[in-house]
Amino acid sequence: SRPASQLTHPPTGANDSRGLGSLAAMPGIEIPKDYGLVMVAAGAIGLSQTFIGASVMSERKKAFASPEFAAKPKVKEMNEQHKKAFDQEVSKLGYPDMGCGRYADQLDYAQ
Repeated sequence: SRPASQLTHPPTGANDSRGLGSLAAMPGIEIPKDYGLVMVAAGAIGLSQTFIGASVMSERKKAFASPEFAAKPKVKEMNEQHKKAFDQEVSKLGYPDMGCGRYADQLDYAQ
């Protein structure tokens, strides 16, 4: 057996009462007991953002996919321009307009 100073990694297995092998000799990360509260808060924020995003997309679909919106002369004109430029229909969700451009300008105030 070689002296410990010549080992390239910590000994594994038999001498480790926790059964972790070489992982037992590695430095660990200490997580404070209150960290669980941080994880719950982060999870709640993530979940709420998911629901907010879904509700926003639902409202966009109602506004931009409505027959009333598509029947407007300016919207028809923009659709024709979009087809010529990109060889495809305008998205039913109003993209690429993010709410401050030419598609959103055609929405009624209530929409």
